[in-house]
Amino acid sequence: HTAASWLFPTDMAKLHSPGWLSDGNPLPACVSFAPSWALWALIVMSMWGVGQMAVIYLAKLQDVPVELYEAAEIDGANWWQKTWHVTLQMISPVILFNAVMAIIGTFQVFTEPYIMTGGGPEDKTRFVAMFVYDQAFQYQRVGYASAVAWVLFLVIVALTLGALRISRGHVYYEGR
Repeated sequence: HTAASWLFPTDMAKLHSPGWLSDGNPLPACVSFAPSWALWALIVMSMWGVGQMAVIYLAKLQDVPVELYEAAEIDGANWWQKTWHVTLQMISPVILFNAVMAIIGTFQVFTEPYIMTGGGPEDKTRFVAMFVYDQAFQYQRVGYASAVAWVLFLVIVALTLGALRISRGHVYYEGR
């Protein structure tokens, strides 16, 4: 028995066809209400980017002075208080940086759904960047695509400025 032995032979044959993510048919076929796996495949694949954030967090965590933990312990702080008042405060600039990068990256998703699903099934994996690309290069509506791209840019700027404004009183910078 293999790991995929619960799939029907038609399901196994479907996995070898090039368009199984974008055809909209559920997998496995025995579950009629199963969603297509296209969006789930993109979500799982996007987890690859978590490693980059983890490396940035790890670098900043190693930069937190041990003396602050010792001082908090002398003051009687427990594990949660040290985490909340020392660790999170010291890595707050990195949290803000990763949040802003996530905001920007979320609106620029293009390559993965374009290659894996082409926006299908039923446009469930068509993101704004793919819409702009299609308008410009598939439908030759360059002006419209440019306008949508500008609106996308303004949305990204507004959300980034909102994140910076919200974080104004919550981010600790050592030099200040």
